[in-house]
Amino acid sequence: MAIALLQALCLLLMYRAWSSNAWPVTTPFVAGPLTLVLFFVPPIVASSLGQMKPPATAVWALLCAAVIAGLAVHDVWRDYPSLAATAMLKKREVLAPSPSTAMVWVMAAGLFIAQSLRMAAATDRRGIASYPRYFEQSWKLICQLVLSFLFVFAAWLVVYFGAKLLEVVSVDWFAEFVTELPEHITIFSLAFAIGMHVTDQRPSLVKGARTVFLMLFSWLLPLATLMVCAFLLGLPLIGMDALWSTQNAARMLLLASAVLIVLINSAFQDGAAAERTAKIIKVSARIASLLLVPVTALAVCALYMRVEQHGWTVRRLVVAYCLFIAACYSLGYARAALQRGSWLPSIPRVNIVTALVILALSILALSPALDPARLAARHQLARFNARQVTIEHVDVDYLKNESARYDIEVLEELQARSSEQTEKPLHDKVAEALTSKARGVLTFMPTPPADIAANLTVWPKSTKLPESFLQIPSRHWEKGDAPLCLVYVGERCDAFLLDVTGDGKNEIIIVSRSPDGRSIISRKKGTGTWESIGTFYYGLAGCKWMREAIRDGNTKQSHRYETT
Repeated sequence: MAIALLQALCLLLMYRAWSSNAWPVTTPFVAGPLTLVLFFVPPIVASSLGQMKPPATAVWALLCAAVIAGLAVHDVWRDYPSLAATAMLKKREVLAPSPSTAMVWVMAAGLFIAQSLRMAAATDRRGIASYPRYFEQSWKLICQLVLSFLFVFAAWLVVYFGAKLLEVVSVDWFAEFVTELPEHITIFSLAFAIGMHVTDQRPSLVKGARTVFLMLFSWLLPLATLMVCAFLLGLPLIGMDALWSTQNAARMLLLASAVLIVLINSAFQDGAAAERTAKIIKVSARIASLLLVPVTALAVCALYMRVEQHGWTVRRLVVAYCLFIAACYSLGYARAALQRGSWLPSIPRVNIVTALVILALSILALSPALDPARLAARHQLARFNARQVTIEHVDVDYLKNESARYDIEVLEELQARSSEQTEKPLHDKVAEALTSKARGVLTFMPTPPADIAANLTVWPKSTKLPESFLQIPSRHWEKGDAPLCLVYVGERCDAFLLDVTGDGKNEIIIVSRSPDGRSIISRKKGTGTWESIGTFYYGLAGCKWMREAIRDGNTKQSHRYETT
């Protein structure tokens, strides 16, 4: 619990820094790595203390923190095009780049594998643990995470409904407290820590959940095997063009491989349940292990055809990495299916080796070595140099928007190689991309806070909005579904004073003038503050006749607007 409180405090401080653009956010190579370290390392420490001695836990936590920080520094570097942006950041003209979503997900998966391997080795007190121990630790961690997230969701529901109940009896401060994002961070950290602690102290609970989950999933294996068999048998009859025409054959087949792998492992478990496993499941697992080979081979063919036509892109390289992992599984599982004697005897070895492959590949993909953005950008340049692509088909927009910082290097080289006289269209496109303010991923700060009175046109014209409403700071509206006119300068809205709740008091209806803008209803609470009590559908802003009817007073209340 102490670790959770410390993590919540640190994350709150980081949130304040990101919100106000203060240090360490003004130092890009500190903000992103520090945020990820604070997010990932405390749960690792809490999970390790029960199975490792404090000195070993400290060493393991420092190693994880070093890897996380190193990969995060590279992520910031690749998304931070120039050192000139640092000066802009210190002047608060731009926002520091946050860690990319893809990196966070890949890092989470890699840390899960690393934690499972390390805990199993610590429990067995040897470098390479037994497969049953790996199975137990990995599934224990999966069940802990799932149950903890469910507990977090349940805790949030209880707090939310409690706030609504207290709001009825005029205890508004609690509702305002729990709706703030910083308080969400605290609730999440504490609830997650409680969930992890309780499930760690109740291994029977985790084992029971794991047993039910795996048993149910194992009975899906015969169905999945039958479906894949039908697909492979029907494919030659209708022709391969039907598969290639989907434009996403590789990803679809990769998903099929992943489903089979998960279901095979749900049936196999730690290998000790073979005698208790139903025969139909054992036969299905053996057949599914063999089916992985043609499914993965078809996915490789589909990817190869796309690369031959259009070259490597970031997404295709990611699919290629996933196919390499799928190939490790499919070849290993097919060999296990062909072995005689016990049921799928070599699957434990295949799973351990492939887990290490996934861990290594994840680190390499997040580093300069196998960075998909770098490899894709260099490959597209090589295709141009080899004249495999015409000038008209050089995708400058892709290089500009999808290749992180490598777009600058490639575009500059492309500009140098393209002749201004004979290849003027390409030369001009590259020059425009290099000078575009949109290059890179720097996020510009929002416009100055809105002057609400200047942004709103009040109807009827003889009325005025309450001064207490006009004095609300724009940051108050940022967290909700408020129209942009309440947040940013230059956005225009109409404001109507109408009684929509039937209590004899006028509420304020703010309707954006943008066709796809937002609309809200705001009322004054007993404490004198204003709150949003509802929103209109987006079409109201674009419905001219309805807005004019409200403006001219040609409306009537068909029923009371309920706010409960």
